[in-house]
Amino acid sequence: DAGFVVLLYDHRNLGSSDGEPLQEIDPWRQILDMRHAITFMRSRKEVDEERIGLWGTSYSGGHVIVVAAMDRRVKCVVTQAFTYDGYTALRRRLGDEGYAAMRKRIDADYDARYTGAEPDYVAVSEPGTTSYKHLHHGEAGKIYPNKVTLRSRDLHMGYIPGAFVSRVAPTPMLMIVPDSDTTTPTDLQLKAFGEAGEPKKLLVIKDCEHYGVYMEHLETTAKAAIDWFNQHL
Repeated sequence: DAGFVVLLYDHRNLGSSDGEPLQEIDPWRQILDMRHAITFMRSRKEVDEERIGLWGTSYSGGHVIVVAAMDRRVKCVVTQAFTYDGYTALRRRLGDEGYAAMRKRIDADYDARYTGAEPDYVAVSEPGTTSYKHLHHGEAGKIYPNKVTLRSRDLHMGYIPGAFVSRVAPTPMLMIVPDSDTTTPTDLQLKAFGEAGEPKKLLVIKDCEHYGVYMEHLETTAKAAIDWFNQHL
């Protein structure tokens, strides 16, 4: 409706895309796929190859930071509720005991998969939480099962998009940050903004947790992204 050509796709191993193991999330493979998606879009007749922008949220919010830092074909970027440091975020959520138990399971899973065993899985979110309601309710729940491989958690803990933030400039970047985000912690997102170079803009969404950017604050976040793309593409 805003007049942009948009490529929307499921990452490999997820949703309607192919790839195995199912529900395995490798951030670096997803980043490579995103760069291939840029190449594909630049080949389309209806697309101006010099006006490519990226929009990402949560885990993919970290991806667009990394891609924009590495790929100058990207002319502008919007990232919201984004991953800055997967390890720190997960340690905070799990606590010391939870992390130790997770680490033990991950190590055992590596040994088991080497011998040909099926991957171990872990729930993405627990029933009763906001994330469960948003991600696994209705039609979305049929397409995206409430699980990822345990190795996905290990890969998450080794993923630090914040290391790339300072390299995005001079590509214009808008950061949309929920003020009460515990999934991808608000303080880490604000730290990222301080580390980013110009041109940049920060929009803090008040009284908003991680999934609020898609729900009650969607109109605000969508308008901000559209305005940024209109300004810089």
